[in-house]
Amino acid sequence: CVCVCVVRLWAVLTLQPDWTSVFTGETVTLRCQVQGAGDTDWRYRWYRGETQVHQTDSSTRDEGRYTISSVSYYHSGDYTCEGVRSGNPSHSDRSSPVTLTVSGVRPRPVLTVSPLGQIFEGDSVTLHCEVTGASTGWRYYWYRTGQSWAGLDNVRYNDRRVYLQPLSDSSSGAGGNFTISAVTGTHRGLYWCRAERGDAPYYTQYSGAVTLTVSELFSRPTLTVSPAGSVWEGETVTLQCDTEAHRADTQLSYTFTRDTETLRAAAAQSQHIVPAVTRGDSGLYQCEAQAEGTSVKRWSDAVWVTVSEGRPAATLTVEPPWRQLYALEPVSLRCGLSGAPTGWTYRWYRDGSPTAVSQTDGHTMTGDRLSITAVSVSDGGQYQCEGMRGSKSFVSQRSDGLNLSISELLPRVSLTVDPPRVQHFTGSVVTLKCGGPGGSAGWTVKRYTKGQVEPGCSSHREETTADGCVIRYTSESDSGVYWCQSGAERSSAVTLRVTGGTERQGVATQPAGGAPHHPWRVSVCVKA
Repeated sequence: CVCVCVVRLWAVLTLQPDWTSVFTGETVTLRCQVQGAGDTDWRYRWYRGETQVHQTDSSTRDEGRYTISSVSYYHSGDYTCEGVRSGNPSHSDRSSPVTLTVSGVRPRPVLTVSPLGQIFEGDSVTLHCEVTGASTGWRYYWYRTGQSWAGLDNVRYNDRRVYLQPLSDSSSGAGGNFTISAVTGTHRGLYWCRAERGDAPYYTQYSGAVTLTVSELFSRPTLTVSPAGSVWEGETVTLQCDTEAHRADTQLSYTFTRDTETLRAAAAQSQHIVPAVTRGDSGLYQCEAQAEGTSVKRWSDAVWVTVSEGRPAATLTVEPPWRQLYALEPVSLRCGLSGAPTGWTYRWYRDGSPTAVSQTDGHTMTGDRLSITAVSVSDGGQYQCEGMRGSKSFVSQRSDGLNLSISELLPRVSLTVDPPRVQHFTGSVVTLKCGGPGGSAGWTVKRYTKGQVEPGCSSHREETTADGCVIRYTSESDSGVYWCQSGAERSSAVTLRVTGGTERQGVATQPAGGAPHHPWRVSVCVKA
């Protein structure tokens, strides 16, 4: 009895790389191996469907490998292989089929940005690039708008050519991610991605552009120093760092520096107080705001603070510049401080009294002025003033004394105003007249306004008369204190206040000046 043993050998076909879905122009290698028989003396036949394929200009066969260097639609199909040789057995079984699908369009990856919605400074942002479909094995690259440098790729975007600057990261897999752990304003711009695979390699098209918009987490801080301007030894200085958060959950901390040295380390309070400053506290101050849990920080502009020695000296002046007044004249006492400082309030004293002059109906205090609408003999005396500021009332030096003398005697000449009132309205006619027992010869009308004495009848709207002038069409610039003057002698002064509005006859208003016994015309001033 003779036993005949039949050995069956079979071929195994694999793709290298193992991509069953490829694109025109890629390189694909089919590898055939006969299992269990070694590789000795085997030659291979390749089939697409039932048709044997042969070497062409775009393909090569070498030791069990069939390489297609640039696939096309024609190469799509089910591939098999078998081994043949001169020995026994002389051939293998044919392999199971491997399907090769060739797509004709070079793929364009899809680029997306996450998270969706508004992105703020300090957020983590991921650019995700993926070639859709069943293809695998891709390596991904990211780009952003670059300069017009030689060697950079370029694409058309919105009818213009832009150059693409490659970013320094790549990753592999079915999809790639480029992560910016904490975005800043410098990351704003247009982004693209592209994929490649294979040893050749084979590149996809560039993706469409994606715009990365990074919103400011908070505005640049502003440092406010109070008091502003000049500061004197012993004052308390407050530093206020203000900024506006653009996202509701933003928590900010603030750092304060002087000449780049830290005054106060980061803390939640946006204010820092420097009590009782000295000359050594002079310097350049800044504040920094930082969003907690992020690296987002911003500096304010620098503010120079100069601390002066001692206390500022107040200066008291009188407006109009007369120290001898007639009863019922208006006068203002103005308190000033050197260096045009801000944030001061003022007090006035008379005849060395420790108690400040109080505000009454006829004595009003506005800013740096004490105004007396109609002086009386009791208003005479020596006046001083001082300034105060800060929560602890830092007080300046008192001014030198200024003496006011009030006369009850009437001057030889008086200035009368028609209509006889203080308040006038634009567009009206006002007559100013100098007169007295000795006549008006040699007397002219003067005016005090905006800190200066000037002719009272010099406007093109004014008509000069023998004893004064007529203002034909009043304007707000006609407001001021008026009087008649001849050499060193003058009349009592009267106040004219011109504002916009209209008037109608009806109720008497306060007289503008002149002798007390004059009859007054009755009128009512009504604001328009």
